[in-house]
Formats: sequence, C-alpha cells, structure tokens
Amino acid sequence: MLKRYRFSILLSLIILVLSLAGPASLERVDFLEMTFSDKLAHTLMYFALMSVISWEGKSYSERPGLLLTAALFTFSYGIIMELLQEFLTNNRTGSFWDAAFNGLGVLLAILAWQLIRIYLSKKNVR
Repeated sequence: MLKRYRFSILLSLIILVLSLAGPASLERVDFLEMTFSDKLAHTLMYFALMSVISWEGKSYSERPGLLLTAALFTFSYGIIMELLQEFLTNNRTGSFWDAAFNGLGVLLAILAWQLIRIYLSKKNVR
C-alpha cells in the first residue's frame, strides 16, 4: 500500500515541511507579488495533493464513497496542518481562511477529476 501511494505520501511530507517551516525560509519561495498569493498557494498545494491521491487511487472514480473518504482525509490533513502551525510553532499561526482555501483546492481537484472522467467516458463511447 505504501508503494501504491508513494507520491501522495511524498507530497504530504512536503506540505508538512512547508507548513511548519519558519516564514524567513519561505520568503524565497514567494515568487508571486499578489495580495492573495498565500491563499493561492494553499489552494494549489491541496489541489495537487488531492489530484495525486485521486490519480494513485484510480478506482475512486468508480466508487464515490472512496473519493469522498479521500477528500475528507485530505481536508482533515489541511486542518491538522493549521492546528500544528498554531500550537507547535512560535513563528507561524493557524488560520481558518488557510484551511478554507485548502478545502477549496480539494474541491477543485475533485471537480477536475470528475470532468476528466466524464470526458474520457464520452470519448470511449464514440
């Protein structure tokens, strides 16, 4: 099972490190000069994580219950990261809005994968 989800695990660990790293180490990563670049980063990270989980668990498209479970797990992971920032670090704070944008990334990934599934199923019918 670990081998099957190796990219999901790797991406989860990268998100963990980025979530708990000090802000000084992340300033070099912030390449977008936008007001909402932080929220965009949260959305993209969790979009990527949910996409990788969906890709590695290919049977999720046939079993919506598994997809929902994976989405809840991914969203919960985002909430846990915010709680860890709040309670385990001195230089980071957890944020309701960060968790909300994590959830937005998860929802967008589900939507994208469902649209891809619909497109591929229509393509195979022809």
